[in-house]
Amino acid sequence: PVKTEGKILTTPSEINITQTQKNNEEIIHYVDSYLREIDEHPFFDWVKSSTINAELKIKCFIPLWIVDIMMYRDINNYIFTYMCPGSMGELLINDYARHLACHSALFYNDWKALKLDDMLRWSASDTLEFIFLNTDMDSHRKNLVNFSLHGMKNKDPLIRFWFMMILELSGKSFFSVIGQVAMQAESECNISLPYLTGKHSSAEEQKSYCALYEYFINQDISKEQVKTIKYLSDIVMRSLLENLDISYKYALNNIFAAR
Repeated sequence: PVKTEGKILTTPSEINITQTQKNNEEIIHYVDSYLREIDEHPFFDWVKSSTINAELKIKCFIPLWIVDIMMYRDINNYIFTYMCPGSMGELLINDYARHLACHSALFYNDWKALKLDDMLRWSASDTLEFIFLNTDMDSHRKNLVNFSLHGMKNKDPLIRFWFMMILELSGKSFFSVIGQVAMQAESECNISLPYLTGKHSSAEEQKSYCALYEYFINQDISKEQVKTIKYLSDIVMRSLLENLDISYKYALNNIFAAR
């Protein structure tokens, strides 16, 4: 979702769809069915109901998302961006991807504020082992490689627009629920967590998003394109559900020994 100052702004699933947008409506309802399933994931129930303090809640799972957060930058920089844009649609995608690629830099601030180095006490070799040899991290990495492969395969700007929107929407529940916890942690611990609280979006980025959205949202979509977009939705949303299963396991069992 598009986020600013900790608030979720209008996204494709929240617009009013007219009868002339039947293909869009089909896609949006398809994505929304996944979003409802994600909303009900037990990981979010744990986040909301656990009595441990807000900072510890975040520490219980957030190291699992290192690769997702940092590779999302690479996907926007090197996969979604057109090297030689030849149309207005491609230029708009490039501009918005440029903004999205900047978000991950804020996570470095969150990592330091949460003092995750002190908690994990990993050496360089420990870090490499976790990122590249841990079976749960392998699932995270596999999903991101899959996104990249499909991003490269689908060069059609309309398909790419929907792919970007689906990826953004997939994080809606995460940033809504975790964002509230992160804001609580900021207040309780006097720290700043700009990434997790969703303080990403500048006025310039919002303008870029609106231009992209308005350009593509009413474009006619063929049945074949609808099929492709729904397939991409399956890939993204099922991957997220898999990642949430992993986070739930780590949080329940305090595998990171959060303290």
